Amino acid sequence: NLLALRHQRFHIGDVVFEAGAHCHPCLRMNEVLGEQGVAAMLGHGGLCCKITRGGILRVGDRVARIS
Repeated sequence: NLLALRHQRFHIGDVVFEAGAHCHPCLRMNEVLGEQGVAAMLGHGGLCCKITRGGILRVGDRVARIS
């Protein structure tokens, strides 16, 4: 549940994120998924995040909140 991480810090692999507000799907979805991409993604938004420490992300890395 991404929304549970709003306004918190978390890491995935080596990368540390600072989560901000919830964001809704944007027109970029049309570029990636084709026409009607935004419509297909309604209800499946994400989080606007700032990367505070870069690193490597790998498929299967755990998402963990930083206290």
